[in-house]
Amino acid sequence: MSAITAILNNIAEHSMPAVASQTRL
Repeated sequence: MSAITAILNNIAEHSMPAVASQTRL
């Protein structure tokens, strides 16, 4: 599960870094 989450996180950061940064908070 963690591996899938990491991949999704990576894609999200590359496609929309601003949104990914806000989601991390």
